[in-house]
Amino acid sequence: MSYLLQLFRRDSILKFFFLQMLVAILIIADGYVLVRLADRYGVFIVLAAAGATAIPALFVILNSVDTILGRIRRRVRDGEYPAWEYTSLFGVLLSGFLWLIPGFFTDCLGLVAFICPMRNALGWMIARRLGPHLKQVYEYIKLDEFE
Repeated sequence: MSYLLQLFRRDSILKFFFLQMLVAILIIADGYVLVRLADRYGVFIVLAAAGATAIPALFVILNSVDTILGRIRRRVRDGEYPAWEYTSLFGVLLSGFLWLIPGFFTDCLGLVAFICPMRNALGWMIARRLGPHLKQVYEYIKLDEFE
């Protein structure tokens, strides 16, 4: 219910539109890079290369997410709160989002965001905002693990 109430707050609406504008700028930057490269190397080669980067990225991201989820469950089983794992998970998900958007600019940003110090910094920013909700997630995982 609280999420629904945020739709009527001016600052939430502004945050949404600024986030949408940021994503649009990333897509425009990708388009610019793709057009410049297509002029130089050919449209089909550039499109094939841009699409082909998503395949290894998908495997790397899925492997990282599986590893982190396993560590979260292990920490919960040991009775520890997995704060560091939450941070790492959100960093990987954000870098994966950038990495899987077709285009070279966002691929480079996603790869840079995947590097451990940057990933943890970005993940920490997300996890900090979701702190109370992550405590609820921890309780649900704990219930699920001990059923």
